[in-house]
This record gives sequence, C-alpha cells and structure tokens, in this order.
Amino acid sequence: MDKTEIAPTDRDSVPTVHVHSTNIVYVFNYQGRTILEAKRLMDTTQIVQELVEAGKAELPSNVNLNGGDTNYIPEGWSIEIYYPSAFREANRGNTPETSGLDIRIAEGETIPINRQSDLKITEFTQINKNDGRRGVRFSVKTQTPEITIQVDGVVPANIATFHINGDSVEADNNQNILRLHPIQ
Repeated sequence: MDKTEIAPTDRDSVPTVHVHSTNIVYVFNYQGRTILEAKRLMDTTQIVQELVEAGKAELPSNVNLNGGDTNYIPEGWSIEIYYPSAFREANRGNTPETSGLDIRIAEGETIPINRQSDLKITEFTQINKNDGRRGVRFSVKTQTPEITIQVDGVVPANIATFHINGDSVEADNNQNILRLHPIQ
C-alpha cells in the first residue's frame, strides 16, 4: 500500500475554519490534537457574504460588510506546525532545516519533485503555546490562494500533506483536506 488517506468524512481529514475580517484560519487536528494552523491574510468580505447568503453563517446586525478599508492587508500565509508530544526537545532547531520537521510548500495542488520550485519559508521561529503545545511558526509570501504543505515529522510514521484553498471554506476530496502517506 503506497498511500493511506483519511476518509473525507473523517473529522481528522478536514480543518475547522475561522473567518475573520482580515484573515481566514484553517486548523487541522489529528487524533485529538492540533497539528497545523494556516492563516491567510486577506479581505474576507466576499467569503463572509457567500456564507451568509447560503445560510451557513449569521452576522450581528451592526456589521457592515462594505464599510471597511482593507487595503492594508498584506499578502501571504502565516503557518504554525505543532510537534508530536513525543518529539524530543533536543531535536528542535532554529531553522527549517534543523527543526526536526521536513517542510515543503508549493503553490497549487501538488508538491513538485524539484525542491527549487518550493515557496520560500521566511520568519521561521520556534514557539511554545500556553497550553503546552510546541511547534514552529513561519511565513510564506505568495498571492496564490491555493497552497499545498507537506510535512514529514508531524504525524509519526507518515508524511502529512495539507491542501488548502484560501478562497473557500468548503472541504472535499481535493481542497481543504489532510492526507497521510506512510513512510516506506
């Protein structure tokens, strides 16, 4: 078996999505713990309007979707990846290459074979959350709303691939989903 996928109906395969006025956040969990949060900085007015019109969201009566100046919103993604609880503290380095995680990010639906096509990871730092979670935080500068993140080391014995479409909160077999591939 060269590929194991979490069933699309499995709660672990799709993210919880938080929509704010200046960003949208995709939170992926696996076996009861958060393993990745991806925040796209953007004007979410259109997404909110579509959710309201579809009856999937309600807004307080004092909210004006057309009233804000959103020109200040930067482009790109801010990503946090959380180590498994058994990950040794000594293995946490200060760069993507020494972090103990093999992280690759690409625009679109697939990770290319050639690493030279990967998006550049910037502002990389180790983080310790108040709830005890340890991980890494970094930024990726791109105007493309659709990215794929591949991480070796976040789910033991698997390579985790997260496909995210920042223009949508919907999940299906191709977008806003987590896939696991056993390490051979």
